[in-house]
Amino acid sequence: MSEKIGAFLVRIGEVDTTQVHIICAKQLSGDKRKFGEIGRELGYINKDALHQYLEAKEAWKGRKKENSVGKIGEFLVQIGAMKSWQVHDVLRAQKDGDSRLFGEIAIEFGYIDDEVLKKYIEAKAVWEKEA
Repeated sequence: MSEKIGAFLVRIGEVDTTQVHIICAKQLSGDKRKFGEIGRELGYINKDALHQYLEAKEAWKGRKKENSVGKIGEFLVQIGAMKSWQVHDVLRAQKDGDSRLFGEIAIEFGYIDDEVLKKYIEAKAVWEKEA
């Protein structure tokens, strides 16, 4: 994953750019700890956000190895936005004749919102550029 943790956390709304700059300044002034450790100590970052970043990073590693952009349902499960049973519900609706896109159905069912769908589209664009 080419996206750095600070950029990822800004994109998901966990921190703002000022907070990223403060954490980076601490590192530049000699603090040897990881970005997430400093951010947690300062109260900027919660454990769930770090977990989400690590999951996304692992998901991207796997996709890069497979040289694949990945399917939306798999991606959303990997980042914790959907449960696998929800993905199956959407796929079942498509199989039963619903011709809409996966994301449209998932939004209607209340499983995701527009922001989650936007994250997938952004990630897919990055994957395609790196492939």
